[in-house]
Amino acid sequence: TWPLLEQMAEAARLGAERARGGTGFGEAVRFVGGTVGTIAGRLPRNGLVRPAYAATVRAQLAEAEGAGPPALAASWAAAVAAWESTPLRLYLARTRLREAEARVAAGERSRAVELTRLVHGTAVECGASPLTRAAEDLARRLGAGLSGGSVPPPAPAGLTARETEVLRLLASGATIAAIAAALHISPKTAS
Repeated sequence: TWPLLEQMAEAARLGAERARGGTGFGEAVRFVGGTVGTIAGRLPRNGLVRPAYAATVRAQLAEAEGAGPPALAASWAAAVAAWESTPLRLYLARTRLREAEARVAAGERSRAVELTRLVHGTAVECGASPLTRAAEDLARRLGAGLSGGSVPPPAPAGLTARETEVLRLLASGATIAAIAAALHISPKTAS
């Protein structure tokens, strides 16, 4: 049940992101988020994995509800701490990536870089290509190498990392408002 609940919380998080971009999903997102919260409150949390799922769901719902960057970073840090108690390394790495993204939004670049490097190391070791690419992408946006002294790969066509990220989101069909929300910049900057 917890994995399904996690997917529902992720859907609420993504829906909220789109609703903030002006797509009008707000009411449905609040319904799904509320339902997930209610169900999560009734489920058992024994063992190692269930508390980790519960913490992840709480962080996803905090993000869906629009929690501020410091609170969101704390929510994801709690989820990371819960996954650290389990043997599930890729779940831990995925959650660390989410914490790193929250740390960026909170202005905590050095912690975000540290987490991104941990994610990348685990992803490469486990052969998790999508997670590896996500960590590389975040490192590029941060202008950080993935090992202590390495230099990030250059952006294509001489664009800055931020310009490349805006173009990537634009090419995926994101609106200017959604791009601004995703990158934590103003809509004017995104345009």
